[in-house]
Amino acid sequence: MKPEDHFSEKTIEYVTPTIEEITARKKRNLAIGGLLVAFCVLIFALMVFKSWGGAS
Repeated sequence: MKPEDHFSEKTIEYVTPTIEEITARKKRNLAIGGLLVAFCVLIFALMVFKSWGGAS
């Protein structure tokens, strides 16, 4: 048996997501994106406030 033969036995069929799943994915992606932006804004604000405090 060749090493690549076992891969053909494990083929996975593509499942088309339903409208509800697509909607849930979009909401989740927007939430993750919003949290990443909020985190970046928080880090930026902390850096600015630290520089105003005379950290140098």
